[in-house]
Amino acid sequence: MKLKHKNVATLAATLITFGSLAGGANAALIGISSAGNASERAELISTLSSLGHTTTSTIDGSLDLILSFPSGGISSFGGVPYLQISDHGSGLISNTTTYIGTSSPNVTISLTEAHPIFTGVSSSWVSKGFWNYGLASSWVGSATAGTALADANVDGSGAVSNVLAVDGSNNIYIGWNVYGSDATSDDIQLLSNAIEFQATGSVAPEPSSALLLGFSALGFVSRRKRTT
Repeated sequence: MKLKHKNVATLAATLITFGSLAGGANAALIGISSAGNASERAELISTLSSLGHTTTSTIDGSLDLILSFPSGGISSFGGVPYLQISDHGSGLISNTTTYIGTSSPNVTISLTEAHPIFTGVSSSWVSKGFWNYGLASSWVGSATAGTALADANVDGSGAVSNVLAVDGSNNIYIGWNVYGSDATSDDIQLLSNAIEFQATGSVAPEPSSALLLGFSALGFVSRRKRTT
């Protein structure tokens, strides 16, 4: 049986087009502080770059979102969505902090509500507190406003409530480390989803099993063609 190249190419184009619709965040323009702790800022920029995003210290209405990080507090601007990591930031979602020690203890995150930013994220995983790179101490933050989405349990310290929250303007507060070399795959996925949600208002679903099977079928067809 001979399979024409045109048919294989058509199948590939269809699958790739469907895949681009089914998953993958759009690149965002993100405003961050030009100051702040050098280690924290470098780890953050490295993660954002790996996700395909661009950062700038020019804060205006052209941004998809504004992001603050430990020591990198930055003002909000108009209605641009704001993503605050740690207690440094605009405080659009008010928050408090809990000191958890100098040994960077494990922080177990547990989701408590459904939300699009949890697409592809585990219901529970082990992470670290913020100030994970710039100081010899760790902290966990707790939102006191907005809709609470997750709680934490810190080794040696116990429970911390409301470590993740979102408000009606799509501003988001995250009270632990979600970027850099010590962040887990769930941390990075959550950060990616939060950015996509703020930039576009939604999070694309993960590629379906049908799509993955389609790519497997494409590989089989290609091999069959070469050996026929």
